[in-house]
Amino acid sequence: MLKVWIVSPIVSLVISYVLVTLLLKGDFYAFVVLASGCLATVGIISLMKTAKEEENSFSEKEGKVNF
Repeated sequence: MLKVWIVSPIVSLVISYVLVTLLLKGDFYAFVVLASGCLATVGIISLMKTAKEEENSFSEKEGKVNF
């Protein structure tokens, strides 16, 4: 629950900064950086899930149970 109180204001601040720079200044660089960060985050989460699934499948073959 503490993560929400820390991450949420930072995400809101970043999104509003990007929107202001994009709409008022016409600066697309901030938008590109934000989009790249989002894609990188989604990619890392996907890789972590894949690695965890592979770890679980290996441990099931050996008869171990990981929680």
